[in-house]
Amino acid sequence: MAKLHLETLLSNGWFPSELPPPFSTKDFALFTGLEFLGIKLPVEYTCKKPRDAAICGYSLARPGELRRRLAIVNPVPYFHLSFAVVENQDKLFSLANSQLHCLSAPEAGHGGGRAIVRRSGLSEIPRERARSRVGGHFVLRADISNFYGSIYTHAVDWAITGKTKAKTKHGPKVSRPGITIDACLQALQLRQTRGIPIGPDTSLLLSHVMLARVDEFLKKAKILDGYRYMDDYELFFNDKPSAEKALAILENGLRDYELDLNTHKTEIIELPMRMDTPVLELQGMELRHPTTKGGRRQSASIIRFFERAFGLAKEYPNLPMLQYAVGRIHKVTEGFEDAELVRDLILQCATIEPGVLPRGIDVLARIYREDPSIDKLPIAKMIDAVIRRHAPKGHSSEVAYALWAALGFEIDVSNPVVNMVAKMQCDICALLLLDLYRRGHASIGNGATRHFAKMATREQLFGPHWLFAYEAVARGWFSPRGGNYISKERAFAFLEDNNIFFYDDSLASSILEKPEDERLLLQEDDGEY
Repeated sequence: MAKLHLETLLSNGWFPSELPPPFSTKDFALFTGLEFLGIKLPVEYTCKKPRDAAICGYSLARPGELRRRLAIVNPVPYFHLSFAVVENQDKLFSLANSQLHCLSAPEAGHGGGRAIVRRSGLSEIPRERARSRVGGHFVLRADISNFYGSIYTHAVDWAITGKTKAKTKHGPKVSRPGITIDACLQALQLRQTRGIPIGPDTSLLLSHVMLARVDEFLKKAKILDGYRYMDDYELFFNDKPSAEKALAILENGLRDYELDLNTHKTEIIELPMRMDTPVLELQGMELRHPTTKGGRRQSASIIRFFERAFGLAKEYPNLPMLQYAVGRIHKVTEGFEDAELVRDLILQCATIEPGVLPRGIDVLARIYREDPSIDKLPIAKMIDAVIRRHAPKGHSSEVAYALWAALGFEIDVSNPVVNMVAKMQCDICALLLLDLYRRGHASIGNGATRHFAKMATREQLFGPHWLFAYEAVARGWFSPRGGNYISKERAFAFLEDNNIFFYDDSLASSILEKPEDERLLLQEDDGEY
């Protein structure tokens, strides 16, 4: 089994993977080994008790009307948590391996991906359903209500230590891994004991440690026919009373760790039932190779494909059908007969479901690298429409990727749009906007400046705008009243003195440059659209 290293966890397991490409913690991670060079980290990173800080939030789009609040956690407490997790990784990974078949069981990543990964992806669920349903007549489907947001940080210690031991042996003089990790989780969110942040890889591991303890209740009752993926259970039984009994046992196990089932997503269903989502229909549709000059076979197949995707998106509004459709186009390596058709279809998808933009921007970049003369006006219209629709609602991910598209395709953003974005007071969007400004693609007026001034204060270095308060000022992109305050906070002064940043401003200028290996853009997916 691969080992988890501190530098990897800080480099590839800190910021949420859903952020636009420029946001990176690699600079910071490189400095974790500086003590070997005789350079000492500030005491804030090495003392026993981490300093409390607030979470910088990022509102992520999900299919339908649902959203998820991702956490961009402060470097000081996250360094402490990462150190504790790496130091105790053998025990944590061992505890996270549930007796119930868990498709999402965590393990240390391999290569350049995330630091901690799920052992299997969502694409494995249909195969597992086929295997598990043999001999079953009823299925118990259960989901935990607000899982990450409802985890009690003290219960993480119970799961690591054992609940009885943890509750009987506690106090200021007691030291153990569970207590240390509990304290770090609280420090990440201003001493809150309810909830753990969504986004860092540490949460993936610790949440599985917790649920593996819950699974022990099912094991003791010899309920093992089925599987779990994250906090979603599917258990199979010969009769309905057995399923009802299992539901009561699962509820008791969750209650023991102060968790509850989501009553709207928990049900007992008589088989048969479908094994996969309607995505399977799109998977079976052919996207033809481009034909000789003047041919239209590929274009016709793409139109049929998107026609069905739009229909399914309307029929199943809570499923990411358009995101999957653009993901399929993302994998087309041979080029397009009608590049403008593909551009327009992707932009239509992006206007309806902005979650397509991460892959959609890659495809658009390939199109414009092959033919820079193609009109960019449709991209500008999509960017303007997305920001005007989502900025007033505070939808971070839609606005952030629209701004990232503006940066990559060198498109000007209007003054009304600039003011909408600034008013959001979203760190990610504000930094992208300032990058547009310094490249001459946006104007920053007094209204926007007033919003930025509220985010750029010394207090915010450990507040909910820590990323903007540090990055914008350290880079010289924004000048706060009273001058640079970073030198007054030793933990951040160290970062500024060593040119450690969390935004790679070189990436925007390279989006239209042909990479050495075009295949790098064709990321493998595991069906998680």
